[in-house]
Amino acid sequence: MRKKNSKLAGLIDLDEYEKKILEDYENDKYESVENLSREKARFKKLASGFIQKKANISIRISKQDILKIKRKSLETGIPYQTLISSVLHQFAQNKITIKT
Repeated sequence: MRKKNSKLAGLIDLDEYEKKILEDYENDKYESVENLSREKARFKKLASGFIQKKANISIRISKQDILKIKRKSLETGIPYQTLISSVLHQFAQNKITIKT
């Protein structure tokens, strides 16, 4: 049986799920898999499909709107392109809506 690593638990803030994983690990409830390198490669390939990839787009925005967006970006301290991307992301996630 592994020695409990209470120092690790004290260094980072773990939620209940993470605490359970750490406890199970410390109590040898996990087993090594055969051919670990192959399994790691397999899961890496699976995970790569879930990573958010960025795409470049071109949109036409009026000069007035760009000036207003740039002004707001200065107020918030966020680069204007990042601000635009953030607003579009929030819209895509249904966190903001457009009044019609």
